[in-house]
Amino acid sequence: MDDIFAGLEKFGMKKVAENVPQVFKAEQTKEVVKTEAVVKEFKIEDIIYEKSYVCQVCNFNFKSYAVRHGKTRITSIEFDLRPIYTPIEPLLYDVIICDGCGYTAVSESFNKINRRESDKILKDITPHFVPVPYPKEPTIDEAIDRYKLALLNCVVRESKEGERAYICMKITWLYRIKGNEFINERKFASLTLQGLNNAIEKESMPILGISESAVLYLISAFSTFLGDKTTALKVLSGLITSKSTSNKLKNRARDLKETIMSMTVK
Repeated sequence: MDDIFAGLEKFGMKKVAENVPQVFKAEQTKEVVKTEAVVKEFKIEDIIYEKSYVCQVCNFNFKSYAVRHGKTRITSIEFDLRPIYTPIEPLLYDVIICDGCGYTAVSESFNKINRRESDKILKDITPHFVPVPYPKEPTIDEAIDRYKLALLNCVVRESKEGERAYICMKITWLYRIKGNEFINERKFASLTLQGLNNAIEKESMPILGISESAVLYLISAFSTFLGDKTTALKVLSGLITSKSTSNKLKNRARDLKETIMSMTVK
């Protein structure tokens, strides 16, 4: 494959990544957000803890860092529904890796693997897997590599495309947080959009807790980001007139539509 899975060599996944099929089967000037230095006024130990897991693939007992409930709060939400948290970024701790077999998934789906998928992990991931320690305060790049490993696991076990799109969306957000990574942000945004479009056509909703209306909104948001304003406006118009769309989401759809229209006028 191309460099979508770059960085997974340290997990022993070089050959696996080279031999897997595409993330999604082919179907038919943004301002860079820069992170600013923030003075820490908290102890990381007060916010994260080691949560115990039993791997559904190999029955290995292990621990992985997780964010304590109620220790973070949302300060704002971006155009593509990415929540901005304080005082830390929960995205950094949402991927779970079994050190016994290499099975990797986001927390929402880690325990939702069946026997057929488990066999694929044991056959194609486990023989190559190399455990890599994860610090209490990881870098953005370390987090991105874990999400990429989760994505590779999805491709190997042939997961639903909605789950793959969900992971690609999180990687998109991480590259945005990192800053100066517009090419990679756009690359994974494109994969996100492809996966969401495939999922909305072929799979049942919700996708890992994301409702059908929210998925449609995300399709319009990522279409906007990638320059397809026509598709975005069409989807937004449907959301705004739909009785099943919540008032909160309708308001977001109206705001995004107004933004697109103002961009078009300019």
